[in-house]
Amino acid sequence: MSCFLFPKRVLNQMTKAMRKFWWSSAKDKQGIPWIAWSTIADSKSLGGLGIRDLTDFNIALVAKQSWRILQNPSSLLSRVYKSKYFQKTSLLQAKPKSNGSHAWKSILKDPEDVEIIKTIRPSITGASDSTFWIHTKDGQYSAKSENLRKRKMVADSTCQLCGKHQETTNHLIFQCRASKEIWSMTPSIQISDGSWTSPTDNAGIGWAPFNTDGRIILEGKAAIEPVNSPLDAEAEALRMVVVQMRKLGYHIVTFYGDSSEIYDTLSNSHQASPSSIKGNHCSTYMKDIANLAKESNYNLGFQKVKRTCNGVAYKLAKEGRITNAGYVVRWKNNV
Repeated sequence: MSCFLFPKRVLNQMTKAMRKFWWSSAKDKQGIPWIAWSTIADSKSLGGLGIRDLTDFNIALVAKQSWRILQNPSSLLSRVYKSKYFQKTSLLQAKPKSNGSHAWKSILKDPEDVEIIKTIRPSITGASDSTFWIHTKDGQYSAKSENLRKRKMVADSTCQLCGKHQETTNHLIFQCRASKEIWSMTPSIQISDGSWTSPTDNAGIGWAPFNTDGRIILEGKAAIEPVNSPLDAEAEALRMVVVQMRKLGYHIVTFYGDSSEIYDTLSNSHQASPSSIKGNHCSTYMKDIANLAKESNYNLGFQKVKRTCNGVAYKLAKEGRITNAGYVVRWKNNV
């Protein structure tokens, strides 16, 4: 089932045999289906028995084969397909051919991710593109994530509003950044940052460099074009700030932020290697930052901190988004 798509008639016959085995008490006796097969095929958490839907399972396994071809171009299967069907291009640019095998035609069935791709900014250091699967957080394809997507189930428990923390009731109502922005309309709630609302709205970024004495040097904010997620907004903000600090002549800088996905990856010089950063939407920004950090005349550090330590930057990011500000920098008088 992982080589090509089975005909629907064959899949229906296989499903029929499974149903007969399940409901029949004797070999030649017709059993009574006491409950719909679709209910039995639901996951155990939804009250079913977790029996796989063969059509969805077949599609998931073929898609996994496609993922192997993308991720392992030196494998025998990848080289055979490339030499026959897409010699001068990649699998993603390959087109169906009338004389193509059934296995090849089965592989050329992919989702449309054009709108998401359009929100990703191009690299400023010439970093290469990478391939990722949108329905998992680490960008790696699995048959499990495909089945969950087909059944419209979220593949992980990450909050869909902020994209950072586990979606518990307490987080969703009180702790999530988007929820706090709503609660901040009442006078008793402190205003917190809401730099991202949806993929169709502008995002906001903010930064506040300070010296070794702990005094803020300047405050910067800006509105940027829509991005796909809060993680993308933070990654692009960090890339922009790295570039701006270089333009201002600072060669030794430590950057702080609360995104573990970004700062934990960049905090280690080995992990910050551009070739090791892949598998998510913001990999382009991360590769640019890693390339800039590797230059010999700069000493850039990255450290994750708690959200409460980044309040000034959050406030500036929210102001930048709400006011749709251009690139605004305000130097502080106490420097």
